[in-house]
Amino acid sequence: MTQATTAADISANGADATPADVPTDANVIVAPADADKDAMQGGPAFPETDVPMQRLFHCLDSGYSLHTFLNRFPQVSAEQALDAIGKRMRANDVVRSDRGVLGGTPTFVGARVPVEALFSHLARGADIDEFLEDFPTVSREQAVNALALAQTALDAIAYETSDR
Repeated sequence: MTQATTAADISANGADATPADVPTDANVIVAPADADKDAMQGGPAFPETDVPMQRLFHCLDSGYSLHTFLNRFPQVSAEQALDAIGKRMRANDVVRSDRGVLGGTPTFVGARVPVEALFSHLARGADIDEFLEDFPTVSREQAVNALALAQTALDAIAYETSDR
């Protein structure tokens, strides 16, 4: 089975990056070519809708943003989608805030590295590899997941403040 490009990969490579295997038509939500179509259709649906939660994950795993999913499936609220994402990827598995560690500054789990260090590295033009070289106690998975969480939060804010 081939691996789909994730929303986190797109965040890490630039906001305008689009995986080559994903159509650019914002109204088309696709799964990777070899995805289990039954799995995408089945499973629990969002409350008071007939939209399976798995559709959201296929959308994000295929490189689409949360905003695109919410536009395609307007019967699903941003709150419902964020709740589903939160259950799948817990922020506490990526970052923690503990008053005993750096005065409560949010840090990567298992490392005394502020999450802000990732964003400041990226803001000054560094890439994830440079950040990981500078902070070897942070895993690539943690850095990518932190970016995915930030993207999801920003998508939700933008979506909630936009006209649908």
